[in-house]
Amino acid sequence: MSNKTFVCWSCGEKTPAGKCIHCGEQVLDPTAQSREEKLKLNPENVVVSFDGPKGKKFDLKLNDLIDLTEEKFPIINTKAISPPIFEVKVPTNLDKTFTDLVTECRSINAGLTPNAYPIGRRKDSFLLVYSYRSSGSNSNTFQKWNRLFWVFTILTILMSGYFEVLRYNNSINHLETGYLSLFTLPSSADMLIQAGIFSLIVISIVLIRSKIQLFNSQINNEESVRSVPIPIIPYFELGTLGNLLLEKKKIINKGTLFNVSFYGNFIVWLISLVAFFLLISTNTLDAQAAHLFGVRSILVSGNFEPLVLVLFTNLGKYLGLLNFSGSYTSNYLLSPYSLIAYGFIYLTGIQFLPIYQFNGGTLFRISLGEQKSMLLSLLVILLLVMNGLVYLALLLFFFTGRYGSLDVLNHISELPPHSKIMLVLAVIAATLSFPIPV
Repeated sequence: MSNKTFVCWSCGEKTPAGKCIHCGEQVLDPTAQSREEKLKLNPENVVVSFDGPKGKKFDLKLNDLIDLTEEKFPIINTKAISPPIFEVKVPTNLDKTFTDLVTECRSINAGLTPNAYPIGRRKDSFLLVYSYRSSGSNSNTFQKWNRLFWVFTILTILMSGYFEVLRYNNSINHLETGYLSLFTLPSSADMLIQAGIFSLIVISIVLIRSKIQLFNSQINNEESVRSVPIPIIPYFELGTLGNLLLEKKKIINKGTLFNVSFYGNFIVWLISLVAFFLLISTNTLDAQAAHLFGVRSILVSGNFEPLVLVLFTNLGKYLGLLNFSGSYTSNYLLSPYSLIAYGFIYLTGIQFLPIYQFNGGTLFRISLGEQKSMLLSLLVILLLVMNGLVYLALLLFFFTGRYGSLDVLNHISELPPHSKIMLVLAVIAATLSFPIPV
C-alpha cells in the first residue's frame, strides 16, 4: 500500500489519495495515471463541464482554460480535471492579477468563477480551482430573505420615526411614555411630518452606508457582500439603525476586504459626528424631560456617553459655557434629529473596536495578524466588562458587519494604499465613540 500523501485542494491538509481524511473532498494522485489515462486527459481532447444551479451547465475546453490561467499564473501542476484544479505560482501583484482573471472569466461566462485555496502556509504557490456560479446571489433563498429584510427594516424605521417623535413630545411635555403609548394615535399632522422626516433620514443613512461598502467590493469585481439591515424592537432607537453585511463568497483581495471594512462606517461616522455638533442647539436643557426620555432608552439613559461627548461637556464646563452637574444626556433632551446623529456615532464608531467580529477586528487582523489582534480583542472586551457595559457589548455584537475569517490568500496578499492612515483613523473613531460611564 502506498504511503504517499498529497495536499488537499480544499482544506490544505496532507492526506492519502482518495477521500481527504480531514474534509472528505476527493484528492487525486496525478502520478498514478496510466499512459492511456494521460492520453485521454490531453487538453486538446478534453471538455470540462461545469454544473450550476437549477441544472444549468457550461462547457469549456480544458486547453482554453489552461491558456486563460497561464496568461495570469504560471501553472506548476494540474491536480485535477473535474473540477479543474491547478497549482500555480504567486505573481508579483497577486490582487490585481486575480482580479483581472475574475474579469476575464466573467467575460467568457458570467458564472465561471476562479477560487483560490492555500497549500498549507506556502507563500510561493496556491491552488486555483474553477467552478460555475450564478451571476446573482448564491441562491434564490438569499435573494428572497434579502428583500424581506429590507422591507421589514424600512417598515420598522417608519414605526421608529413615529415612536421617537412621540416619546420626544411626551418627554418635553413632562409626560411619561409607557408601552401602551406606542399605539397612541398622533395628536397632530406636525408629528407625522416630523416622524416622516426622521424615518427618511435614517433610511438614507443606512442606504448610503450600504452603498459605500458594496461599491468598494464591486469596483474590485468581487461581488462578495450584500447588505442586509437587521431590525429589532423599533421602540429602542438603536434597533433600526443596524446593518449586517453577509458574505456571498469570501473576498480574495485583501485591499477590498480592508476598504469594505473601513469606508462605509468611517464616512457615516464622520458625517454623524459633524451633524451632531451642528444640531446641538436643537437640544433642550430640561433634566426632567431628559430623565423621562432616558428611562426606556438604550442610547441616552444618562449613565454613559461616548468619549467625544464627555470631552465636549468637560471642556464646556471648564470654559463656563455649560452650567449643570452630571452628564450631558441626563440634563439635555436630544431632539429627534440630533438623536439620529448620536445613534450613528455609536453604531459606526464602536464597530471600529478591535473585537474579532467587528469591522475593527477585520482591520486589525489584516494589519497585525490573528494572534496579536485576538489578544487586543480580549483586552477591549475586558475593558467593556470593567466599565459595566456587558449588555451594550452583547447588543452591539448583533449589529456588527461580519466578514468571517480572513481569506486563505491574505497571508500573501497586499495591503491597500494608505492602510496605516486608515487604521489610525479607525482607532480615533473607536476611541472617541467608546462609551464612558458618567
